[in-house]
Amino acid sequence: MSVFLRNVAAASPGQVFPTYFTVSNDFLASATARLGYGFASSWLVYARGGAAWTHEKADNVFTSPGLGIVVDPTATMTRTGWTTGVGLDWAFAPHWSTNVEYNYYDFGAHDFTLTDPVNRVTFTGNLKDRIHAVTVGVYYRF
Repeated sequence: MSVFLRNVAAASPGQVFPTYFTVSNDFLASATARLGYGFASSWLVYARGGAAWTHEKADNVFTSPGLGIVVDPTATMTRTGWTTGVGLDWAFAPHWSTNVEYNYYDFGAHDFTLTDPVNRVTFTGNLKDRIHAVTVGVYYRF
């Protein structure tokens, strides 16, 4: 997942300049349990929930006002949160099934500090990290 925002930052009161802020998730992992109900001999509807983890990279590129140099403060962080979701499985043939599933991941709101070690510039902010994911799959069971 990546988020791209064009926003405006203030270097000092009354002075603003454009920035290009991105957040990407390098991985998304979860440990969940699911509870479901089977019906019509080949369908399963279920709910799931548990813990979730993600590794984020935040980046904010801008040209420093007055100096004209490109500044690129970045940071990486691993976040722990929770997930919940619902799904539907259908066993359409012997050993074969398909499913559709929706999951919501919440990693809360957290403050962050991005640093450009070359130009010694920092950028701070607050990020609410929530992910909505829909998956579709086909499975073969041995």
